[in-house]
Amino acid sequence: MLYLVNGKQYEDSEEAAQAVFDEADDDAYDEWLDEVTGDVQIGSLTYSASRVLSEIDPIAYRCGRSDWEEFERDAVIEQIDGLGEEDEIDIFGVSVEAISEEEPDDEE
Repeated sequence: MLYLVNGKQYEDSEEAAQAVFDEADDDAYDEWLDEVTGDVQIGSLTYSASRVLSEIDPIAYRCGRSDWEEFERDAVIEQIDGLGEEDEIDIFGVSVEAISEEEPDDEE
């Protein structure tokens, strides 16, 4: 089985999963971070944890995203492996489609 991730072809689900993370914007990580951390209150103002972290410490934000990707990797691979031929799903805003491997033509 081959996989198309936003139109680019990959030979296995692990490569396709990496492409999903490479193509995904920060929204999925931000949603997860905001959900597990909750809002941050400074005085009478309230901010999302993802916004605070990304603006106050961008290095920690990127490290956290990397850790989150590792945490989610097996689940993404499992979703991709579960695709049947011509199935298509959206993972973190990235389109993934399973396609059959074409048999090479025997030219004589």
